[in-house]
Formats: sequence, structure tokens, C-alpha cells
Amino acid sequence: MTPTGDTDGDAAAVRATLRALATGDRRGRDDERSRRLVADAERALESVAAAAAFAEAGGFDRLRGIVADGGGADRSVARRARAVLDAVAAFRTAYRDSGDAAGDARGVAGRNGDGDADGADAADHFRPTHDSHIPGAALPDDQ
Repeated sequence: MTPTGDTDGDAAAVRATLRALATGDRRGRDDERSRRLVADAERALESVAAAAAFAEAGGFDRLRGIVADGGGADRSVARRARAVLDAVAAFRTAYRDSGDAAGDARGVAGRNGDGDADGADAADHFRPTHDSHIPGAALPDDQ
């Protein structure tokens, strides 16, 4: 930690941002935005509600751009973004498998709990109304 209480990583990020502002280097600011987005995505995976909110805001979709760009100057950002997207993909696979095993329409992409097409996108599995099979995500009516 630095004497001001910041971690070394935070201090380096501030220095990089200030350097980018001083030199007019847009890439440095973009790299910092990418780091913040990936950190937000990692925190969003801590709960279904947080992941749902992050998905609704398009956060997981923006991560794809970071992965495609290679993370800019910092390759670890791209690796972390890829790890978040892989975790989302693993959750989706487990969710579909659990629905298919139970013969539940929720496990079919593009279907809601009633089996009707709902124009689902990649983030639909994070909607709390669809996550009653996850401990702690059950709705009051489910208990």
C-alpha cells in the first residue's frame, strides 16, 4: 500500500490516466475503462441479483468487445474478461442442462417459464424470476 492508503495497482492506474490526459493518449483512458468494466463484471458475478443488473445494463455484451480487442495494452484485462464470460457460459450450460433434465421449458434458450417464446437474449438466465432453482434466488411465491 502507498502512504495515502491506495494499493499499488490503484496508484498505477491513476498515473496511467494522468499520463493519458497529459499526452492526449485516448488508448490509456480506454484501457482504464476496460479495467473498471472487468472489475465491475467480476463483482457482478458474486450474486444473481448483481449479475442480472449488470446484464440488463449490457455489461456482459461490452466485455465481448474487450475480449475481441485483446484488452488493449493490458492483456491481463482481456484474460479476466474472458474468464468472466466463461463463467457466464458455464452457468448458462448448467442452467440449460438442469432444465432439460427436468423437462422444464426454462432450460430452452428463447423460452420463458411458461414455454412461450420471449425474445430471450444471452442474459435471460440471470432474471430472478427464472432462477428459482438457485438457492437464495427463490421468489416469495416459491417458498
